[in-house]
Amino acid sequence: MGNQNLLTNPFLVERVSFLEKMAFWRGWVGRKDMKVRFGTSPAQSSSDLQALREKAPGVLQYNTRRKTYVGAEPWTPHFFEAIPEKDLPSLFPESVEHFRLPFRHTPVEYLCYVNRALQNQQSIELDYLSASSGTQKWRRITPHTWVWDGRRWHIRAYCHENADFRDFNAGRITGTRQSGPPGALREEDRDWNTQVTVTLALNKDLDSTRRRALDLDYQLINGRLKVTLRKAQVNYFLDQFGFPTDAQTGTLNLREEFILTGVQTAL
Repeated sequence: MGNQNLLTNPFLVERVSFLEKMAFWRGWVGRKDMKVRFGTSPAQSSSDLQALREKAPGVLQYNTRRKTYVGAEPWTPHFFEAIPEKDLPSLFPESVEHFRLPFRHTPVEYLCYVNRALQNQQSIELDYLSASSGTQKWRRITPHTWVWDGRRWHIRAYCHENADFRDFNAGRITGTRQSGPPGALREEDRDWNTQVTVTLALNKDLDSTRRRALDLDYQLINGRLKVTLRKAQVNYFLDQFGFPTDAQTGTLNLREEFILTGVQTAL
């Protein structure tokens, strides 16, 4: 089987990608894996294994004693990007345990109506509890994007009452009603459309062991972490690292690990 055939057949690419993932992460793969995953025949499974061997010579070696294909030392994958958070739960669900923190529950019907307004470029009224102002009232918004910050859903939207763009915590929506014409749309959301680079530096007072641990955790470069993201998402990013709300340059995070050294518009 030629490489050209392999690259233009999406079903074959999917199967070969699975084979390479299993060999990469588990160290071996066999025809039985293909039967369980795809229901393929022994002949088709052998053909797919051969396709992988042709495309990536040296990746698989047949072990006659075990009657299976053994993977080489970890290599740079050909058919997938190795992402532990994605691959391990998908391939080995029995070996992965998810620890779920409590999260705010929002009735699905409210989210459904908000998403309908978003997808159809309409506005909608929310009965919303604002923690910052301490008020609960109906307000009209024009939603443009769902945002997941790793712990909860937010909706980025134009607020008709305040005539600006802001984030609404989905867990604080207690009702929806009356869709209508839209206000300003995503193209007019300046903070959403502006990319900035946030720079964090290691706290110089940390001992060498903690500095080395954080360097390994975040793959720091010269003791710094630089992340480019939307200006509207900066506070979520800083919150994940334990910085207080609206942290200014020079602020030390609550864990005393990082110092915020800059937020600059990305070029």
